[in-house]
Amino acid sequence: MAVANDALGYCKQLFNHAVKLDLLKYNPALPFTHKDAGGTEQARTRALSEAELETFLLIAQQNIKSFGRDNYLAVLLLVCLGVRKSELCEAKWSEFDLDNAVWQLPAIRSKTDVGIDIPLAHKVIQWLKELKIRACGSEYVFPSRRTSKHHHMGSDTLNRAIGKLFGRETGNKSKPPNLIGDMEYFTVHDLRRTCRTLLAKQGTSSHVAERCLNHKLKGVEAIYNQHDYFDKRKEALAKYGQSLITGLLERKPSGIIPLTYFNSFNKRLCIKRVPIKTMTTTIGTATPLTNSWLYSMPKEGNDVNIVSNNCMP
Repeated sequence: MAVANDALGYCKQLFNHAVKLDLLKYNPALPFTHKDAGGTEQARTRALSEAELETFLLIAQQNIKSFGRDNYLAVLLLVCLGVRKSELCEAKWSEFDLDNAVWQLPAIRSKTDVGIDIPLAHKVIQWLKELKIRACGSEYVFPSRRTSKHHHMGSDTLNRAIGKLFGRETGNKSKPPNLIGDMEYFTVHDLRRTCRTLLAKQGTSSHVAERCLNHKLKGVEAIYNQHDYFDKRKEALAKYGQSLITGLLERKPSGIIPLTYFNSFNKRLCIKRVPIKTMTTTIGTATPLTNSWLYSMPKEGNDVNIVSNNCMP
């Protein structure tokens, strides 16, 4: 739908230019609307809940060899900073001042044609320092890992990586297994909406949250209010990032057995939930249970998490 509508728009621009050059007398595409092309596009409203985000990050981490460490860090940065995909994937190291914890996004690379200084939380700086090493001297934060006319990460790389975890792979007849389960599919841009939603949830003022996403303020305020809210944005993103990291990335259930313990299996691991009544094993120990292992210490009447080297659909 979107591709067809974009194609119609480009055709109109092309024929309009031909009219200006007196190559055509009229624009033959002018009578056509989106209804004649792909149809009216519905605005997406998908935003991940914290539980969905935690599940996705866990599964991506468990499948890091196929998902890719660069892709994983890119997802974390998109969620924590709320920037647009192209702004991050095409970012150059020259834009970053890690000593002063600022990303100076230039106007030429901003969709709104307005540059902005983006404050960087402590954990974000750690991720960027790791990416600096992984970049191997490239001028780009996310250099292209394949032969391409672009030297930075491709525009479809992240969506393809996410889609693959959902069992989707464009141009391949044999589809990969769906590792996500019944979670609703999401795109990279939905991570930006997720950031905005979680900022609102933590109580960040609307105008500050909008500026965190480099949105222009609306109406008269956009004309008369030129304040950048840098300090407010820094405070909001630091609080949000710390909450996200503590709540999703560093939280461990009581009695957890580290996943590194299972590396000797050398097989794909997965997590599933089973009722406590099905358990017939020593609680809190790594005792075999139908080729599975306890992932967290169960409590009376609760479900438990099982790490298994036999992933069932």
